[in-house]
Amino acid sequence: MRKNYEFLLYVGVIVFFLVIIILTNKKVNFPNVVLWGLTLWGILHLSGGGILINGNRLYEIILISIVGEPYNIFKYDQFVHIVGFGVAALAIFYLLKQFLQEKIDK
Repeated sequence: MRKNYEFLLYVGVIVFFLVIIILTNKKVNFPNVVLWGLTLWGILHLSGGGILINGNRLYEIILISIVGEPYNIFKYDQFVHIVGFGVAALAIFYLLKQFLQEKIDK
C-alpha cells in the first residue's frame, strides 16, 4: 500500500540468502552463533527499511551524534552494516575453513 519497493527488495535478498544458508548448512554445519547472527542481521536489516519513526525510516535515525552535520555519524544504517559484515565474515570463515584446512594438511 505504501509502495515501498525497496523493502520488497530487502525481503527478496533475505529470502535468497536464507535459502543458501539452509542448503549449505548440512555440509558446513554453521555454529549457532553464526546462525543467530545472520538471523539478527536479517531482522535489523528488515526493520531498518520497514519501520518508520516520525516519518523517517529507521535506517536514517542517528543513534549517536559523533561528528554532527553534515557528517551524521553513527546512524542505525552504519550499526546494521557493522553487525552484518562482521557476521558475514564469520560465515565466510566457516564456509572456507574446511577447504583451507585441506590445503594446510597437504
